[in-house]
Amino acid sequence: MRLREAAFCMENVIDDYVICKEKQPEEDPRCAALLCEAVEFIKTEILRLQIAYQIQDVKSLEDEVVGFEGPIHTLKKWLKEGREEHTVISIVGMALGKTTLSKQVFDRVHTDFECHALITVSRSYTVEGLLRDMMKKLCKERMEDPPRDVSTMNQMSLIEEIRNRLSNKRYVVLFDDVKGCGVL
Repeated sequence: MRLREAAFCMENVIDDYVICKEKQPEEDPRCAALLCEAVEFIKTEILRLQIAYQIQDVKSLEDEVVGFEGPIHTLKKWLKEGREEHTVISIVGMALGKTTLSKQVFDRVHTDFECHALITVSRSYTVEGLLRDMMKKLCKERMEDPPRDVSTMNQMSLIEEIRNRLSNKRYVVLFDDVKGCGVL
């Protein structure tokens, strides 16, 4: 029922966007070109902001996914009360919902950790690319600048840099869509 409601709301958001794009007035030849461009830019940005807010509202409809309470509770417990050594939790299966479940858990527990990062794995990823992404997100989350040479670092240098940043810290990293599974 909630999913259907979210789908209808999203359809309305798309319709609003299309209608607003069609209603945009044609340029007035009497208007100075620069001023017209500035006005159109502002109108476009306001429209985009309104659409973004509507999308956030739709997303909030799906925040509490029915049937996930048990697995969410179990995963949260594993992460919060887990072992002291490194632990990998894989969420696998044929059915849909792995990403939703893993992100729901991540959103609820990431503030309990000193460091955290959510990495979406593309179909054509490289290990170096994932490590660079992880480095940048860890730095951004801690409001630090990444190393200047992060874009040219080799795999071993990236691993060493990340290891140093995470040393003696409690952290959680979500790799989403690793060949169809979420890994916390």
